[in-house]
Amino acid sequence: LLTAQEVNKGCGITVGSIKTGELDTCKYLMENTKYSTNSNATYGSWLETVDSSSASNVWYVFVSTRSGSNRDVTYASIYGVHPAIEVLKSKISY
Repeated sequence: LLTAQEVNKGCGITVGSIKTGELDTCKYLMENTKYSTNSNATYGSWLETVDSSSASNVWYVFVSTRSGSNRDVTYASIYGVHPAIEVLKSKISY
């Protein structure tokens, strides 16, 4: 899973500021969600990072506001995962 820090760096935001539209430059994070197809049941994707203000909250990408937000894990059934694959730069041909 992506971490909040990776989303912050890659998208130029601060997960948790919950500013509508802050993820407009990273729309790929909202693929396969209600953002791309309204008939999809998924409202976003979980991030690996726990919200330190509550033991049961985790950060996630929320497609309704296109922002990084937090949610209680009891809502697990309406949020998906966006797997991340890490590749060393030395393994990439430019």
